[in-house]
Amino acid sequence: MSRTLKYITLFILSFSFWQCETDVDLNAEWQDIPVVYGLLNQQDKVHYIRINRAFLGEGDAIQMASNLDSITYDPNDLDVQLLEYNGENLIRAIPLDTTMVHNVDSGIFSYPDQIIYRTQAPSVKLSDDYNYRLEIYNSKLNKYIESETELIKDFSIKRPLAGQTFVNYTSQFPAEVVWRTAENGRLYQLSIRIFYTNYFTDGTQQQKALDWKFSQQTSTSLNGGNEMTTEIIGQQFYVFLQNAVPEIPNIERTLDSVRYIVSVANDNYNTYIKVNEPSNTIIQERPEFSNISNGIGLFASRYYKSRSLFLNSDSQDSLVNGQYTRNLNFKKPIP
Repeated sequence: MSRTLKYITLFILSFSFWQCETDVDLNAEWQDIPVVYGLLNQQDKVHYIRINRAFLGEGDAIQMASNLDSITYDPNDLDVQLLEYNGENLIRAIPLDTTMVHNVDSGIFSYPDQIIYRTQAPSVKLSDDYNYRLEIYNSKLNKYIESETELIKDFSIKRPLAGQTFVNYTSQFPAEVVWRTAENGRLYQLSIRIFYTNYFTDGTQQQKALDWKFSQQTSTSLNGGNEMTTEIIGQQFYVFLQNAVPEIPNIERTLDSVRYIVSVANDNYNTYIKVNEPSNTIIQERPEFSNISNGIGLFASRYYKSRSLFLNSDSQDSLVNGQYTRNLNFKKPIP
């Protein structure tokens, strides 16, 4: 039986997973191939890096992926740190250590336990004035795995206006969400997080949240300061709720607030997403993208700005009585 090198990688994003499986015939001696993913955001207090390995074996790749030892290095063999640089000057070295994640959903990879690396202090503050180099040393193989990223600078949301309290989804005219692009930011996406509460007949409550996502936009410049706009048609808000909120008899609901979130990713993150997005052509061979030295994967940055609002009275009336959401049992919240 021929031996096959099976790459199975896992990519943790803001809120989602990416999985891929590729079989490559092995015609030469096996080489260790680290698989590294990390996204830095200076808004986070703790920073995580995922380190796996491509593994050699014969048989079922799915079965091997379900074994934690197959995809994980011995933590005693790895020294992992973030190096903070101001230009060429090293400011500090930030060590990372292992932590076990215990609530991973079932799937291809080992679950419910997986090992990831994290900064250890209760809070590690990063600065967008500096660049960050990820340095992983494998003492068993005497090998360095490295990458570097800049952070995304702060930016401003112009509309909804600062200090605005209410939003209106009953207007016949589209509303605009407007922001100025960030320095080092390439890929942008608006999402509206909708918070609501279920009230059950036994007196218990259940708080829920939904994300209404809009099309991604790409900035032509990394210098920041350009204006971007996403239009929101009010009727589509209620259509989204009709499709996303299940009808449950004998309960009441309140829509508590909405949060406008503009998420930003840097240039390397954008390139990785574009290379790995589904293709509509018959071309099967596509370029690969990695910015990990002596490994594969992605080390990049992200950022976000948000603004929270409440539905105005007319919008609440339409939610309770409108054609799209009248069967969802929403009631107007008590002031």
